[in-house]
Amino acid sequence: MNKKGFTILELMISIFIFGIVSTIVVNFVITGSKSIRFSDEQGTAVENARNAVNQMVSELKEAKHSEGTDSAIKKMEDQDLIYYADYDNDGKTEQIRYTVDDKDLIKIITEPGTLNDYTGAVSTSTLSKYINNENEPIFYYFDSNMATATEAYDVRLIRAYLKVNVTPTIMPNDYIIITDVSLRNLKDNL
Repeated sequence: MNKKGFTILELMISIFIFGIVSTIVVNFVITGSKSIRFSDEQGTAVENARNAVNQMVSELKEAKHSEGTDSAIKKMEDQDLIYYADYDNDGKTEQIRYTVDDKDLIKIITEPGTLNDYTGAVSTSTLSKYINNENEPIFYYFDSNMATATEAYDVRLIRAYLKVNVTPTIMPNDYIIITDVSLRNLKDNL
């Protein structure tokens, strides 16, 4: 007798093999999708950080003394910088602050106010996300001899050092952006 078809055992083995192959294919697709999404997020975070550094460089070049101060820089800490500049070219010197809030690099602009006491309108914007400096400095301060500046009135160059990583607990490692900016309104070598 010639029977055509599958036995139950053959059918079970076929379903088992199909299940294993399907699981492998699904895992491959999921892993690939996660990898592409992470790569896109990391690329966007790095691009935003580059743009933030370029913006900071452009703005820091314009640092100058404000009315009633002996320095263009009010605060110079590792992850917190406050300085003065005419940010919006209105003839008034604003107070500008770059700081890190959680993993965000933010900029806070304070208008001088009627008495030039920096009690005017405040605007806050996020320049970049996924900053991973943790306890490492973002800002380094140097005097005209490239020695570490200890006083705000001695600062002539500021180095910005950003570490960017969307997922710091897994590979790849941090992407590092470093740039130096000379405070051109404070040059003393002319």
